[in-house]
Amino acid sequence: MARISGSSYKCVLVLTLGFLVFEIVVGQICRSLLIAVDSFHTLYVFINLALSEVRVLCMLRTTEGCVSNPSAS
Repeated sequence: MARISGSSYKCVLVLTLGFLVFEIVVGQICRSLLIAVDSFHTLYVFINLALSEVRVLCMLRTTEGCVSNPSAS
């Protein structure tokens, strides 16, 4: 998997969230169950991206106790 910078990652998160909102709105306007179901898949992708970003940020803050540091003992 390719590594991307923090600003690019935030851009991907914002775009995914934008597509999610767009799919929900269009699904409601068109009364389309298929678009509504696809929006739940987009929600899953967004949550997965957000949690991986939280994990990376947590790993960067080892001094604050988010991730245990075995060499600190």
